[in-house]
Amino acid sequence: MTYLLTSAQIRAIETAAITSGQVAGQTLMARAGQAVVAAVHSAWPGQTGPVVVFCGPGNNGGDGYVIARLLAASGRAVTVFSCGDSATPDARLARADWTGPVLP
Repeated sequence: MTYLLTSAQIRAIETAAITSGQVAGQTLMARAGQAVVAAVHSAWPGQTGPVVVFCGPGNNGGDGYVIARLLAASGRAVTVFSCGDSATPDARLARADWTGPVLP
């Protein structure tokens, strides 16, 4: 059986893991980014076309910056659009690690 969690449930699990010291927020972002990039490569093997990533202000936006960085490192042309200034410390760090342009 597959269980789907709500965004509130995921947020609670992540918050509990981070505050317990079991894992850092940046580590969760890195894992999420790696999983998405693996899924992209699996769904579209051998594709090298451009990718557009939309990043919001929260930690999901931070995930987007990680995804953009990893896709660019794999040779994809990536365009990033910001849907707001990064509002969390982890999202700001992820945005700072993205060295490409960010469009409004």
